[in-house]
Amino acid sequence: MKKLFLISFSLMLGLYANAQLAETFANVGALNTVTVGSGSWNVGGLPTGWTQYNGDAFTPYTSFAAAFGTNAWITREVTLASGAKDTIAVSTSYYTPVGVANDWLISPSFTPVAGSYLLFDALAQDGNYPDGFMVKVSTTGGAYTNFTTAPVLTVPSESATGWVTHAINLSAYVGMPINIAIINNSNDMYLLYLNNIRATTLPANDLSLVASTPSAASYKSYATVGGNVSVQGLVKNLGASTVTSYTVKLNDGTTTQSFPQTASLIPYTSTTFSLNYPMTSTGIKPIKMWVEYTGDAIHTNDSSFSEFGGATFTPVNTPVFEEATGTWCQWCPRGAVFMDSLVKVHPDVVAIAVHNSDPMTVATYDAGMGPLIGGYPSGLVGRKLEADPSDFLTEYTNHLADFGVADLTVAQPTLTGNTLQVKVDVKMAVSTKPSYDYRLALVVTSDDVHGTATSWNQANAYAGGANGVMGGYELLPSTVPAALMYYDHVARDITGGFTGVSGSLPGTMTAGSTYSYTFNWTVPAGVELQKSKANVLLISGLSGEVQNGKWKGAFPTSVKDIVAAGQLNIFPNPSNDYLNLDFTLNATSTVTISMIDVTGKAVYNNKLSNLTGNQGLVINTSNLANGVYSLSLQTTEGTITRKVTIAH
Repeated sequence: MKKLFLISFSLMLGLYANAQLAETFANVGALNTVTVGSGSWNVGGLPTGWTQYNGDAFTPYTSFAAAFGTNAWITREVTLASGAKDTIAVSTSYYTPVGVANDWLISPSFTPVAGSYLLFDALAQDGNYPDGFMVKVSTTGGAYTNFTTAPVLTVPSESATGWVTHAINLSAYVGMPINIAIINNSNDMYLLYLNNIRATTLPANDLSLVASTPSAASYKSYATVGGNVSVQGLVKNLGASTVTSYTVKLNDGTTTQSFPQTASLIPYTSTTFSLNYPMTSTGIKPIKMWVEYTGDAIHTNDSSFSEFGGATFTPVNTPVFEEATGTWCQWCPRGAVFMDSLVKVHPDVVAIAVHNSDPMTVATYDAGMGPLIGGYPSGLVGRKLEADPSDFLTEYTNHLADFGVADLTVAQPTLTGNTLQVKVDVKMAVSTKPSYDYRLALVVTSDDVHGTATSWNQANAYAGGANGVMGGYELLPSTVPAALMYYDHVARDITGGFTGVSGSLPGTMTAGSTYSYTFNWTVPAGVELQKSKANVLLISGLSGEVQNGKWKGAFPTSVKDIVAAGQLNIFPNPSNDYLNLDFTLNATSTVTISMIDVTGKAVYNNKLSNLTGNQGLVINTSNLANGVYSLSLQTTEGTITRKVTIAH
């Protein structure tokens, strides 16, 4: 089932004094409000002089029936990023029954002059179902039967990530009255948007630097002296001539470096370039980057600005993963499974499960995550990109070599009353500016977080296995009862809020110097420190990135954990006929080991007295039914719980 998304439109509505055709679809008369899916559209007809031909005569999908009726094209009011309203042309190829669209939008007659190009903006609404189109020209009239020649442009599938401006050379039609037709000829796609259709003359030469990276204070903007900053850019040919070569130049306030590029850019096409800027000295450098092209007539669109930083050493980087999840989310078991896998393979990683709309929600953390993700489950990798949990292991490898900006050293936390003190030392590899606004945040996470109310039940789309194997969740019901759920990596608090503690680091810091900060966190009732971690994040307020992180077990040095940290191993898991338990005790204790099935029934219980040191135990599972069980190891100091899967 295709989905209807709410999107913001950002349009460039140019006006051209020499235009022979200029249509922004703004003057279409009164609009009517119609129901579309669970929302509504304000729709209208076509501007004066524009006609349409519904060559397929198919019935639009139910959600769109009221909007389109028997029309091939309509106009629709949308809201721009600025909040202003605009109107665009829309067609659909989403029919019941399925069929190939043949929807024509035909312009009024106009006469191109020397140097004329037809320009228009297009966008596919759904990247999974991108509509395409073709453009034809008629010199004999505006009826669809007059368009007898081959298309002058064919686009099999339009971009859905942003408006694309297309350009068609009209030099063959100078002085001739013509009509143009844009035809949606897609097969069972979704929606095609058009706007700002115009005929205009272009300057002979105009090359634009549309975008460039890295921006100031990004992890990509730093390099150790002797290394390189990787630079990328997007250039677009806005002139009438084909661009075959150009030069990218970078000036750091002292020297200018040139990087020649080759290209093959016809009008209104784009290309990217990549280059390495050599870092020859320490400190923050102002960077101006621009493109030079022979005969370029317009220089206001040639350049961009950033800052690069030279470092005295390469810090040890630890990737930080923040997983967006919730007990209500039926696909979120995928997040739990892949986060567990990530931690087992890379125990150094900072792993944080940020819950939404369930009993484990930390409101300020959840509010910060929401605008940065597209849905649930999802994850942020250093707040640099969003990733599906199934990609966590890959993204760890991809980002392990990211520049970490500073070495972080987290001391073993101490406990005074109910206040946990966490001291962190930050050794900067780069000198910084106040505008970079570096801050520290403390995130305390806990494993084996458990509740008994129904709000602790976990929705599970993997029940029954129809959606594949998912770490044993395929053996559990569609609503996993709270009795069986023990949640790991759960964020209990984020000190300083989503962006960290303001003033926790000086505004100006010097490369090679160490800066210290101590968090004082009040431990809430119910938080078991022996199952918790103190995670420290280094955040740039300017870039918004989490550029490094470190964790330390939150169990204070003043208290002995009777089970040595990390010394409970269960294998094989999943199990067939037996489970091996291996654990180490720091002191003599009575140990009770139990297993609970999905109904809450105890299927195994064993109490062992006066144990100390390394212990091994074999549990016979040959008579247990397939499914996921909760295995608990209880000592005098507390309980450790793990999920185990039985699969014969």
